[in-house]
Amino acid sequence: MKQFLVFIFVLFAFLSCTEKRDYRDALSRARAVMYHDADSALAILDSLGDHQSEFGSHFQKQYQLQLAAAEMKAGAVFTTDSLTKELVDYFEANGDDEDSALAYYMYGCSLIDLGQSPEGLQAYYTALSKVDTTKADCNFELLKNIYGQMSLVFHNQNLPQDEIWALNHYVENVKKTSTEKDYLLAKYELVSPYILLNDIDSVFYVSLGVYEDLKRIGDKQSAARVLCPTIYYYMERGEMEKASWAKEIFEKESGWYDENGN
Repeated sequence: MKQFLVFIFVLFAFLSCTEKRDYRDALSRARAVMYHDADSALAILDSLGDHQSEFGSHFQKQYQLQLAAAEMKAGAVFTTDSLTKELVDYFEANGDDEDSALAYYMYGCSLIDLGQSPEGLQAYYTALSKVDTTKADCNFELLKNIYGQMSLVFHNQNLPQDEIWALNHYVENVKKTSTEKDYLLAKYELVSPYILLNDIDSVFYVSLGVYEDLKRIGDKQSAARVLCPTIYYYMERGEMEKASWAKEIFEKESGWYDENGN
């Protein structure tokens, strides 16, 4: 009888450990697809959420962190910073660097949504300080998102030099995590702050360089679209033949005009 009870105890312990491992695996799957397929991450997390009563306190916080991140990636807007502040406080004391970095990033996003840009930027800077880029498993996806969000804040604040700084880091991380097309379109984002700075030579350099590279990989439609700002600036410079060349490609290949030229 005693041996039977020991067997039952070991069996339940084994099943419990197996279940917990299944939960950790599900959370890891959600984390892995988060940045490219937020809907799939949410589906995994929603299914995992059915077992919240069985979560330990630390796993519960990890689950809340990943769920908040997935919901934001899927388009949700923060209406309060109470949860993200709670997650920052928890992972500052209990999490690893990646959990802490993501918590600060989410906190920054919540502050930006609430109109507190300076505080949000500070949270982004803190998130960056938590990421060790020398580690083999460095989360470059997270870095890409942080720098991308910072560039948007700087753009909205009309700070083109800071925007260029953020975008250059954004482009570096897009190159490490995404397709060549994504990388080239990320480079094209630099046109916007260069226009604000009236640095037209750089506008041409970026636009025409990205145009040639997009053509090289066979994406004529995207290539035609990045010529848009060059049309105006060629005209401003009185280079009408070049303006006509860019305009013709833009109208014929961008996909934004119908057969009647509308």
